[in-house]
Amino acid sequence: MEEWTFSYRVNAEDILESYNEAFGDFARQNGAAALLEGLLGTPLKQHIQGDSVLQLYVDIMEKARTRGKSIELPFRCDSPVMRRYMTMRVEPLRDGAVQFWTRVERTERFELPVPLLDTITPRNQETLTMCAWCKNILIDDEWYEIEDGVRKLELFDEPTCPEITHSLCHTCNETLYKELAALDKAQEVEQS
Repeated sequence: MEEWTFSYRVNAEDILESYNEAFGDFARQNGAAALLEGLLGTPLKQHIQGDSVLQLYVDIMEKARTRGKSIELPFRCDSPVMRRYMTMRVEPLRDGAVQFWTRVERTERFELPVPLLDTITPRNQETLTMCAWCKNILIDDEWYEIEDGVRKLELFDEPTCPEITHSLCHTCNETLYKELAALDKAQEVEQS
């Protein structure tokens, strides 16, 4: 298993305080170097898109802080050519701060590069909702694996792609909140 690699820290008020060199390198390698400019000292919520995604982060941080123990959750962070299956570890610190760690568990190459995920692909006026956790995309009230959705929308051959907005698909929302509820039950058992 890979080491915990990418890290950033938010203080008790959820303001970004620091990130490690690997986090900066990862952002630069994935076309998000601009994200790093002025990042520190800003609220984490400023960098999370979608009300349901923001609420999940708030709930995860609150759960870690109140439990006083780290929480680990799987997620995906894909590139245009690769599915990246990762784990996020949210570690509470004594001063109310929270340290986020992530590591890559495994990768798989996409059959074809996915232009929708490429930060240099020109964008059009349309928007497309993507699950922030599993990277499925929403088309006509149905969630599709990203390659299937891109194929369905015929985006592989288009010169531009829609803007991406983020949410949580029903499956991820249900699964993640079940995992958080299970932590409460485990803590109750530990305390009894």
